[in-house]
Amino acid sequence: MKLARTLLCILILTGCDLQAIAQTNWPQFRGADSRGVATSKNLLDRWSATENVAWKRDMPGRGWSSPIVWGDRVFLTTVINTGKSEEPKKGLYFGGDRPKPADSAHQWKVFCLDVKTGEVRWERQVHEGKPETPIHLKSSYASETPITDGERVYCCFGNVGVFCFDLEGKEVWKHTLKPQAIRNGWGTAASPVLHRDRLYLVNDNDQESYLLALDAKTGEQVWRTPRDEKSNWATPFVWQNAQRTEIVTPGTGKVRSYDLDGKLLWSLKGMSSITIATPYEHNGLLYVSSGYVLDLTKSIYAIRPGASGDISLKAGETSNEFIAWSQPKAAPYNPSTLIFNERLYVLYDMGMVRCLQANDGTEIFSQQRLPNGRAFTSSPWAYNGKVFCLSEDGVTFVLKEGNQFELSHTNELAADDMCMATPAIAGDRLLIRTSARIYCIQSSTAAAKIDRPEKLTATIGDVLMRIDGPKMWTLSGFDFQNSKIAVEDSAYGSVLNISGVGILGSAHFLDVPGKLGEVEKEQVSLVQFFLDEQPVTEISPTMNLVGQSFRMTRESTIRGVQLNSSMTLRDGVLTETVRLRSAEAVDLKVSYPLMYAWSPAMSRYLFGDDNEVQRRGVFLSEPAKPAEGLEKTSRWMAVYNPQDQKGAVVSLTQRPATSDAWLQFTDAPGIYRKLRLMSFSEKTMPAGFDGTFQMSVAFFTATDNDWEAQAQKRMQRLQPPTGTQSNITRSH
Repeated sequence: MKLARTLLCILILTGCDLQAIAQTNWPQFRGADSRGVATSKNLLDRWSATENVAWKRDMPGRGWSSPIVWGDRVFLTTVINTGKSEEPKKGLYFGGDRPKPADSAHQWKVFCLDVKTGEVRWERQVHEGKPETPIHLKSSYASETPITDGERVYCCFGNVGVFCFDLEGKEVWKHTLKPQAIRNGWGTAASPVLHRDRLYLVNDNDQESYLLALDAKTGEQVWRTPRDEKSNWATPFVWQNAQRTEIVTPGTGKVRSYDLDGKLLWSLKGMSSITIATPYEHNGLLYVSSGYVLDLTKSIYAIRPGASGDISLKAGETSNEFIAWSQPKAAPYNPSTLIFNERLYVLYDMGMVRCLQANDGTEIFSQQRLPNGRAFTSSPWAYNGKVFCLSEDGVTFVLKEGNQFELSHTNELAADDMCMATPAIAGDRLLIRTSARIYCIQSSTAAAKIDRPEKLTATIGDVLMRIDGPKMWTLSGFDFQNSKIAVEDSAYGSVLNISGVGILGSAHFLDVPGKLGEVEKEQVSLVQFFLDEQPVTEISPTMNLVGQSFRMTRESTIRGVQLNSSMTLRDGVLTETVRLRSAEAVDLKVSYPLMYAWSPAMSRYLFGDDNEVQRRGVFLSEPAKPAEGLEKTSRWMAVYNPQDQKGAVVSLTQRPATSDAWLQFTDAPGIYRKLRLMSFSEKTMPAGFDGTFQMSVAFFTATDNDWEAQAQKRMQRLQPPTGTQSNITRSH
């Protein structure tokens, strides 16, 4: 840890280009140099909510802070409202002011995720209570982006405090911030910056603005300089130029630059009445912008180092000794500008792009409309000859860099993704945070190295389960105490039978040579494996895992229906959970999230509703007409093999309150015996459906005389706690 941090400090002290660091780390907002440019040739320019997604993780609460990356860790912040939050609207509008803070308790949290898998490494709550200050409808209480030096991670929550953790999640220190009134109750947003052993924070508000320096090791205040400013939201920039290191702070009244002791070096008037964008340096010039949409002044400045005193332009001037050039009506409002291959790109909130020459400010092309681009808050980024502009609707407009405006294509995320955070880039991974989740965009070749074995077995206690990669990573069989319970090569996974289309999903297979029920493949975007709750990252074509617990998570889509599934094997119980979501109504004959195909040796059965046995018997042993087969419905079922004295109980343990659900058992002699979860008797999954189904399998050993009693005991152990089980039976 200390070596990594020392390396970063050496690079800073020697003025080395930090792009080398940024290839694997993204330590702060817009990267190590605050410019938002990456150089990895393996980064992708095409993705969707499912395409080229190495992993994605739903995040609780709301936070517009950007993710940051160091090594194999991703850090981000969020604040969870234990009450009900008002849904934000997209775009610029009046009426979003909320003068009073929420009256419900909130939880301020820091998350650390594994960059390879998205799994939560640790989660820390730093504060809980009712907010003391309000925020705008579109804002969040977690809008400040963390920063790390490779040894510690620093997380600022405006009007609450700054919290420092080591990379393993141990709290090192915290520094309380006194709540201050912000213009119109809009909330805070300026992120902290780090230089050597000091952390710098700007707090521009309507009561007592200041620039604060904290000791990075202890959190103690080093100095605090008052600022003659009102509310702003711009993150400062530590400018290390050929002459000195200074702290540049944009503001409504003035852009000010301070030395490392907090003393004013120079100032510049001529900003708009609201300042948000982050400054940065390129080829020796400092670029500062401020462009509130309702102001006439929307200035971009390119500033030379070495200034002192007031360097403001006089009337009619566009440059002077220290201002290399300026454009008084060119700046964006929320996004920061971007320099890529000597071109300065300006992304405007209302969906237009402009391009200037970076060295002198001359126009390369005038404002051009992004087709159907409505609202933009995230700052643009660039790599591999492309410029990326992410809208609040979750659509990324990919532009070809050059002297002409040329839209290459667009990439669209999910319908519930609202995007205001600026993405992070680490190595060949692009991390996009939305209102609902965080995506890791990575090439399928790289992702395949992580989570796509061809075959996998997991032996957990007395149970062995098999997973077959070519069948989209679904269960292909399981054994109990070396006895076959489920038929191998008869896998039933997340499958939907959609009216007018047929069965969809690559995981639907019948155990008959040459007969496959596959019609349309589902799109699998994520597969992850965990042994004893640790992610399995060393993947080989054929894997044999042994431990105390095993878990597989899987995400996919079929015709717009999103499926998130989890299969867990622990303590002799196999639990499979599937969450189905659909923005639009889908006509379904029946839903098949979970299925099991029983071995022919499992000849005896009983099933029932709650604790009552409804039917018992022996499976048909001879081929029969379909009408003669067993096809009944219930909530639980037990099967038993009298030769091996092994059995299993399956129970429907969870279903959505908004959906009927039942189990159906089919015995087709000579073909298969299967148990399947059925739902949607009305033949339609309603628009906006979001529901979770769960089935659990418990294994047992018993004699022929007491197997039914043992089965019922195991079934009772699978039931949810009293008061949590909905009525999930179906009448016929």
